[in-house]
Amino acid sequence: MRQEIPCKEEARVTFPDTGFLKICELSTAAVIQGVCFPTGTVIGFHEDGFLWRCLLSEDTVVHGVPCQGGAEVEFHRNGQLHVCRLSKDFRFGDIPCQAGALTIFHENGCLFRAELSEKISIQGIQLNPGTDICFFADGRLSACDLSGDTVIQDIPCQARSRVWFYEDGEFSAGTLARDYIIRDIPCRAGSLIWFHSNGKLAGGALSREVDIQGVPLSAGTPVKFDENGILIP
Repeated sequence: MRQEIPCKEEARVTFPDTGFLKICELSTAAVIQGVCFPTGTVIGFHEDGFLWRCLLSEDTVVHGVPCQGGAEVEFHRNGQLHVCRLSKDFRFGDIPCQAGALTIFHENGCLFRAELSEKISIQGIQLNPGTDICFFADGRLSACDLSGDTVIQDIPCQARSRVWFYEDGEFSAGTLARDYIIRDIPCRAGSLIWFHSNGKLAGGALSREVDIQGVPLSAGTPVKFDENGILIP
């Protein structure tokens, strides 16, 4: 996809093999692939002519998203907005997102990563302003930071740590807020624990001496299990 782009001649770079436009600084405002870019914006293209990334000269609305001037914007190969920094607090559906934060989108246009501008609850988890959150392409929560100790699916998770989820919403990994027994395995507070997609414990660190499947293990020993719950030597 190619069109005539109004470039400042002294700020125009082409691909050496094809002569197609690679980078230019706009001499006037221009609508490029549905986005109205202001004068002075530096535009970068893939060799096939599609938008790759831009350095915005001023705050600009890109595909309905308020993007911060002076910051880079990136696009997916299908033309969807990929990465930007928000010029103001903005709500994507039910998710209030913070101005100035790095905001990332999936190829289908759904939110991938943002920082919260307000206190909200997502999938039963209370989250504070400034929290770093990530989503799967279908809108389900994939990861977030915790501001306080939080019990998630019966797992006591530690404040100021990160938790992860599988696409079906099941708990994937997190840091324990206290010693906790998971399927007869005594796990240590402050250790990272993680699970297989079938819900079985995949790994952690022991909170006390214990015999697991005939193997004597001391407190603090890291342990790993396969998807059937068998200890991995």
